[in-house]
Amino acid sequence: MSKEAPAEARALAFQAWLRGGGRGNGSRVRQTPQQELLAEHHLMAAVLEAMTEEARQMLRGDSLRPEFWARVVDVIGNFTHHVHRAKEEQCFFPALGEWGLLEPDDLRQLVQDHAALREMTLDLCEGVSEGDWEKAFRLVAIYVGRMRLHLEAEEERLLSARLDEVPEERLAAVAERFAAIETRTLGAKGRAHYVEVARSLCRDVGLAGPLASLGDG
Repeated sequence: MSKEAPAEARALAFQAWLRGGGRGNGSRVRQTPQQELLAEHHLMAAVLEAMTEEARQMLRGDSLRPEFWARVVDVIGNFTHHVHRAKEEQCFFPALGEWGLLEPDDLRQLVQDHAALREMTLDLCEGVSEGDWEKAFRLVAIYVGRMRLHLEAEEERLLSARLDEVPEERLAAVAERFAAIETRTLGAKGRAHYVEVARSLCRDVGLAGPLASLGDG
């Protein structure tokens, strides 16, 4: 296990991830696959905080803001599922299995968790489109709770000291596959789009902490 606590490890990885946002332009900061995934967890955790605070404000009587939730869906639908989880399911998890660091049953469980979270995202979209704040509030509470547990479970693996024993060339090969997924999925907008969306969500609910932890890039 890393000496840093998971939240600290995520924040440190995220700063390097920000500096490496310009893939292909010569400014990319090299990271191991596990550091890259930890950095993305940091971004996702900030969005979860913003979702939680917005739900609290709805519970206190504020109106449901479809535009806010559309930006949430942009991150958890387009980035979390199409980028982050594509890296995990198509590249990282299979590699862990090949290296003897992930049992087949554990792999199936992680993929099943992803599928369940994908369904929750679709349900949340439906609740927002219906303008049903009670349904949206309930789904946010379930989604956020499930996501936090899922991230914790994944981070036990990402911070495992056993990954330090994996040869650098094996990690580099996975990192290159990560880069291909980002190029194919994000296109010209790159990581910067989702960083700004996350920042805007935090700003809109008055959360300074996540903004500070996201850094200035």
